[in-house]
Amino acid sequence: MALGEAILWISSLIDPMRFAPLFLLALMACQESVPPAQLVRTPNLQPAFQQFTSGNVEGALATLDSLEAAHPDAAPIFAARGQFLRQSQDLEGSLAAYQQAAELAPTGAGTLFQLAVAYGLLEQDDAAIDALGRARDAGFNIFN
Repeated sequence: MALGEAILWISSLIDPMRFAPLFLLALMACQESVPPAQLVRTPNLQPAFQQFTSGNVEGALATLDSLEAAHPDAAPIFAARGQFLRQSQDLEGSLAAYQQAAELAPTGAGTLFQLAVAYGLLEQDDAAIDALGRARDAGFNIFN
């Protein structure tokens, strides 16, 4: 099994798209090292998740564009974009979105793990291993 496939399999165990859209926000709030003030300012991503899960990918991405314009420093917007693009098979776009999310929340364990998945799917193994190490150092544990 290639590294990218292994990371994707692990990611599938905790894939927030399998759960209610608000689960992603709860997961990120628990795992990300985001100041409480920013959590209060984090926009409502539920409409974008509803659009995406109903098959309206373009609408979901447009909603994220609008949210990003109003909240350019909100890492969850970029993490959601990464998730949507990965599930739509735009792996390069997904990687770029997760890179931006990780830049905005550099100690966000969940974001760093998803960044590792994105690198692994693109067979950028060294970068994937580095991101996995950063996720571990930030406290990521798949069993928590």
